[in-house]
Amino acid sequence: MPAACVQPPRVPTFIDPSGHAQHRPEATLLYRLVEQHYPDFRELRAREG
Repeated sequence: MPAACVQPPRVPTFIDPSGHAQHRPEATLLYRLVEQHYPDFRELRAREG
């Protein structure tokens, strides 16, 4: 294989700081639903034993 065709290995994005993306779980629908309904769910489960 000619040397011109060999590419250096890519660094995975989870290691490469330039590929880092800040995650905001509090902005997701799932987070908001759990935040809103979990206290009631927990109370109901406690009452039911």
